[in-house]
Amino acid sequence: MTNIYAWSATQDSVGPIPPGPSALAADIRSVGDLWVATAYDDLRRAGPDRATQVRWILNRYVNPWFAPQTGTLGDITFFMVHAWLLRLAGRPRADLGRGTRDGDDALRPVGLSQPVIADALWALRGVLAFARATGIVAPGFDPTQGLVAPAPDPATARTKPPTRQPRPLTLPECARIASRLHPVHQLALWLQRVMGLRISEAFGVLVDDVIDDGDTGLLLVRGQGGRAFRVRDADGTIATVWHTERLKTAAAYRALVIPARMLELLRVAIEAFHTDADTGDARPEARLIPGLRAADQAGQLAFRQAFARATAAEGLGSADLGFRVTPHLLRKSIATDIAWRAEIQDGVRRRFMGHRAADDVYGRIYTLDHPELAPMIGVAQAIDAMIDESIGTLLVPTGRRAHWAHGHPARQRADEVRHVIDAAGWTLEPGDVDNPLCDTRRVAGELGVALTTARRWMHDGTVPCVTTSQFGRRQRMVQLRDVWSLRDRLADRILLPDLAVELGIRYHEIYQLARRMGLDLERHPTSRQFEIPLESAQRLRQEHERVMALHARSMKIAVAARELGLAVSTVGLMAKRRDIDLDSETDSSGARFVTRASVNRYRNQRGVSSRVQPFIGAAVPLANVIRFTGRSRTELLDLVRAGILEQVPGRRSCELTAASLQAWMTGSGSYSTPR
Repeated sequence: MTNIYAWSATQDSVGPIPPGPSALAADIRSVGDLWVATAYDDLRRAGPDRATQVRWILNRYVNPWFAPQTGTLGDITFFMVHAWLLRLAGRPRADLGRGTRDGDDALRPVGLSQPVIADALWALRGVLAFARATGIVAPGFDPTQGLVAPAPDPATARTKPPTRQPRPLTLPECARIASRLHPVHQLALWLQRVMGLRISEAFGVLVDDVIDDGDTGLLLVRGQGGRAFRVRDADGTIATVWHTERLKTAAAYRALVIPARMLELLRVAIEAFHTDADTGDARPEARLIPGLRAADQAGQLAFRQAFARATAAEGLGSADLGFRVTPHLLRKSIATDIAWRAEIQDGVRRRFMGHRAADDVYGRIYTLDHPELAPMIGVAQAIDAMIDESIGTLLVPTGRRAHWAHGHPARQRADEVRHVIDAAGWTLEPGDVDNPLCDTRRVAGELGVALTTARRWMHDGTVPCVTTSQFGRRQRMVQLRDVWSLRDRLADRILLPDLAVELGIRYHEIYQLARRMGLDLERHPTSRQFEIPLESAQRLRQEHERVMALHARSMKIAVAARELGLAVSTVGLMAKRRDIDLDSETDSSGARFVTRASVNRYRNQRGVSSRVQPFIGAAVPLANVIRFTGRSRTELLDLVRAGILEQVPGRRSCELTAASLQAWMTGSGSYSTPR
């Protein structure tokens, strides 16, 4: 291919003379290669990795489709591009044509995501724009005009769309994930979840980037690491390095105030992994997150794999939550946390996450970071408050230990590393005599609760867990001191979900009941479950018994109307005229109740046929009804509230009267399910 810069053209009244066929090969492969070489290699646009990525897009998606069907760029038509986009989206149309067999094979699998298709369309437009600028095609030639990247159909999409609305990972959930990671990977997790770093930024932090002034600390974000980077040396030569001082954008360079809890974690990590026990000096040039095979190399892939395994084990993986769960979600989570803090200004949030303070010229060019980093102090304090209220510490105890490769500096000083980590309470051994690890059965015994309750508390973070491997099986364990701490905390209080289970009602019902009664609710610092004092719990029990007694002696006006075969408004007028008696009490719905005795009296006086089944004292536990009928707990309780089923009053566990069950299941009387 002849160099484009060898062209010679004379300027006349017509304009420059375009090059002839002998001057330049105008096929799409040649023009695409020349565009990338000119824009990315010669003009140093972005970095070498970006040039490689653009070439890959062209060779993977663009060239296999257009090269077999065209001789020059001028042969590309609108309908050819249209068919190409549909093919990428997994919706090929035979009437629009198709590429050769080789092209079809290269474009598999079909149903690419919309962002990938948009990148392919962007690359094609880049080639066409270069061709117009160099005179290869006419100035107005653009067969992509009016076309946009289509979205694939869900049935053929290579990446399935999320089935649920994405949400952040809470700090307690991240603590559960951290309990399944060894300290090195925990360090990577918290740098993203608390400091909001991108994964390459987290692995690019050096020991020297952590400035510890005692009371406060600063984190300088000025490098990337954790994988191989292709960069240019001072003379322009491309080299492969494991750490680069070039960030994703110019705005990514920033200084962050470190929250106190995060600074506590960083101090332990620096002392354990990077400080000489004899001299007390740390290696400032060392990477803060050490590699497991080589001290300052790689790490991202191992962390991604460990993170995926930990989230899946905790029921927080992509398949469990219904949306994509990756380490980048950690950065999104802290961004969401501070986005809803009214005391943090929008520009400060943007700078904390490594974006420009604003998108206008003033924000991009003239707005510099505060010289004293005063706004960042507020962010650090807000994050500290969230940590204190939820999990208390970032040093999450774990039974996993990092395995260092032979010749690794940390392996040579393994005893020192272990001593520092153990002293900080970062790892635990199952055989600790003073603070042993307890399984579910012992937790239940120490707290005096059922196994199911202990298992739920261990799962939702009410009691912090560590994950250990015993007899070839990984399981959750709890430190004995944490069990006793929870026992002391719950000595004079009870968790609201447990009280709901005790009373046999749904959680939202008892929550609304507590709010209506004006009871003070406190959140558990880890699980964030509401808890109340025992005195308030007793008041809720009494109120629940009152409501059950109310339903036993009275019924809602709507139920009475159905019993008598009258309109609701008619029964309301009857209650107003005192033909039937209003009950002075009500439940949380605020509806008016009339006594069952007055309804029966009115029925007897007016000769209305009895539709009420006689009360039978036998009771059936709700669990048995669920098992035999296949109905859910929610459905059955809805039938109770509708007056179709009767609940036995005064029982701590939910039981239904046999009479109401018999009438409902046979479809007779007033207990038949309304249509």
